[in-house]
Amino acid sequence: MRRIIWLICICCWEAAWLSQPAIAADSKVRLPQLISDGVVFQRNAPICVWGWADPGERITLTFLNRTYKVRTDKKGEWKVVLPAQPAGGPYTLTVNEHTVNDVLIGEVWLCSGQSNMETPMSRVAEMFPEEVASTNNPLIRHFKTVLHYDVSGAEEDLKGNWKAATPDNILAFSATAYFFGKYLYEHFKVPIGLFNSSVGGSPIEAWLSPETAKTFPDLARQLGQLTDRTLQDSIRQAMQEALAHAPRTPFTDAGAGKWQRADWDDTDWRHIYLPGYWGEKGVAFRNGVIWLRKTVEVPASWDGKSGYLRLGTMIESDSAFVNGAYVGSTGYQYPPRKYAVPAGVLKAGTNVIAVRMAGNAHGGWVEEKPYKLMVGNESIDLTGDWKYRVGYDAPLPSSMSPDSKRGGPMPPTPGQNSPTALYNAMIAPARHYTVKGVVWYQGEANAGQTNYGKRFKALTDTWRTTFANPALPVVYVQLPNFMKPERYQEHSSWAVTRDIQRRSLALPDVGMVVTLGLGEWNDIHPLNKRDVGYRLALQARRIAYGETGFVSRSPLPTDIEAGTAGDLLLTFDTDGSALYSNARLRGFFVAGADGKYAEAEATPIAYNKVRVWSAAVPQPVSVRYAWADNPMDANLRNTEGMPVGTFEEDLDAPESF
Repeated sequence: MRRIIWLICICCWEAAWLSQPAIAADSKVRLPQLISDGVVFQRNAPICVWGWADPGERITLTFLNRTYKVRTDKKGEWKVVLPAQPAGGPYTLTVNEHTVNDVLIGEVWLCSGQSNMETPMSRVAEMFPEEVASTNNPLIRHFKTVLHYDVSGAEEDLKGNWKAATPDNILAFSATAYFFGKYLYEHFKVPIGLFNSSVGGSPIEAWLSPETAKTFPDLARQLGQLTDRTLQDSIRQAMQEALAHAPRTPFTDAGAGKWQRADWDDTDWRHIYLPGYWGEKGVAFRNGVIWLRKTVEVPASWDGKSGYLRLGTMIESDSAFVNGAYVGSTGYQYPPRKYAVPAGVLKAGTNVIAVRMAGNAHGGWVEEKPYKLMVGNESIDLTGDWKYRVGYDAPLPSSMSPDSKRGGPMPPTPGQNSPTALYNAMIAPARHYTVKGVVWYQGEANAGQTNYGKRFKALTDTWRTTFANPALPVVYVQLPNFMKPERYQEHSSWAVTRDIQRRSLALPDVGMVVTLGLGEWNDIHPLNKRDVGYRLALQARRIAYGETGFVSRSPLPTDIEAGTAGDLLLTFDTDGSALYSNARLRGFFVAGADGKYAEAEATPIAYNKVRVWSAAVPQPVSVRYAWADNPMDANLRNTEGMPVGTFEEDLDAPESF
């Protein structure tokens, strides 16, 4: 009897303890950054809410008038899986004393890759001014993950916050992600969440999980070196010793603080015709600082007014001055230079523009970019004659291994581009968050690498495992055209990658958008992200939502056969459309058994067939199309205007990665 009474007392005490309100210890409850004000959860899928607290802590969660209780485990982790919900909101979610406001339920997409995914709307605002001015849709949300990396293992949380597509926020949105989300919203009319975890310049290897990376011998070796603390300590010590004993040349820029002045005497400076590159212009410059000056005549109507200095794109960094006044600087080559000139700086008559540039012999000003001084709608062209003088010059740094005893290249040191570094810090912490699919824009950093297909497959496998969805849709961007136009390049790194991306369509649940014609020869970050986003949305509707009855993609070659007159016959999957026939086809090259390609004639012979031949190749066995970094005149497309992407097809050659 005493034992029964004791058990009853224990049960009553436990029930009373569980029903008690939260006390001071609850202040230690934490939610992930993804689950913060403005979060968007995926509709029609279980909603996972997770976080951390002291081990054994009581967690009470309330959402949509239902309450859920759970305790943290021995590691202090907790998770609650809520039932699937239709699109809607805004709602409120409470976890103990924490309140998450403005919660929406709709469609959520992970947007990842390198700089073309990261490129913000501010960079494309001049191409789409009306879009920027008119955007005000709080149902489209963007979460930009703050750059972080880690090679030691998966991190607990990431940093960032949710922003709505309003005038105050739109310029910070990823342009590709925004236009993708906009078209999805216009189609589905439900909230859209864009989880943007992208890093400029990142190779695909940085986005692989440790388990996946270790399946590649070269990456496994790098990971072993990166996580070997003894080895890394020795590398750091060797580098410190090498720097301590290295000859020190003081970085003395002769023009610093002087050559930007409007009254500086530059009569003995050399002349240079810009834009262009130092090496092409005959400038004797290796590594350091070069100054440039130009005198312009400003009309009286500009006197004292504010304006802008447009300096196109420069390689590498620059600082700009107008009449001695500093107006702006940029630390690396890619961003466009647009510097505000404050009121009172410009004066009627003679004005001096000075630019201090740091870089090396490969630097200069990129051609076919805007170089002008602007006030309102008026401008003064700044291309042409400038004066220059080298402020500091030194030999180019040589590659040096600080540990001469080691021999061979120095082992890698941890960085954001290391294998697994970005996955661990910017993907793995979101593994409990449900996404509808992935939008992937990457490949520039791996251009020309023939193993890219295998690593792209590994990426899709990795992320499908991470998000516990073996059929997770992945829609991706084939690299656009870039660099100077060429009809054909035997060794084109971008053509190789584009063809590998095309062949990757053999993977399940993936879709690709072709962007030939949307690139810019002089900018690795082309501005037309609107059409990219639109084509990605079409692919998402087909791959992720199973929609049919519309043309969603470019034609794809599916078969090649030998003709009867020394020609090749190509068959295309045209996605229910037809090849455009009212044009002479260009961009085709054929080769015989010797592998030497010659320009070919081509003509459509049916809605989905093209005949290709060349008098220079009597027995062709291979055909290439749009085979160059920036293929000139390649014009095969469907009647909707969607271009055919780069490809190589060989007789009797199986498709492979």
